[in-house]
Amino acid sequence: MPAMDYLVGDVQGCLEPLQRLMAEVQFSPSRDRLVMLGDLVNRGPQSLGVLRLLRGLDNACEALLGNHDLHLLAVAHGARKLKKGDTFADVLDAPDAASYIDWLRRHRLMRFHTATHLLCHVVPQLVNGCSITPDYARMDFSMTDPLDKDALTDALAKLVDAAVPVQVGSITDA
Repeated sequence: MPAMDYLVGDVQGCLEPLQRLMAEVQFSPSRDRLVMLGDLVNRGPQSLGVLRLLRGLDNACEALLGNHDLHLLAVAHGARKLKKGDTFADVLDAPDAASYIDWLRRHRLMRFHTATHLLCHVVPQLVNGCSITPDYARMDFSMTDPLDKDALTDALAKLVDAAVPVQVGSITDA
């Protein structure tokens, strides 16, 4: 089966129908990509379950936020109050609620951040600046010669195709 991008909108906290849809198309996170077109939460009974499933897909999921998702973020940050019909209290009450709120808020930034790390791996130069915004990422390398765009694109594609695992770590004085 060839790799596919599946675009899905308005799941609205309905985990079981999303799972049935993924089973029906034989979705494979190692091969396919799920592009969520907003409104992941609210109205349905399992908003937390939807977020757990999607976040667990890692790079196999791209999530755009809709008005219900933005409403959840606003409630979580105290900018709005819960409405009578809101059904995402399961997210807010979860012991790991902050991680899901953060995932929604930072999903796009995390992808850019990971991309800059990959870029550092393929460009053997010192970095003297970096900017990551919700719309783009920029790396400044300490160099005078221009990069070969085709060679750079090729090297990045090879890293992505190799599915090199991204690990969380830190640098210490030890």
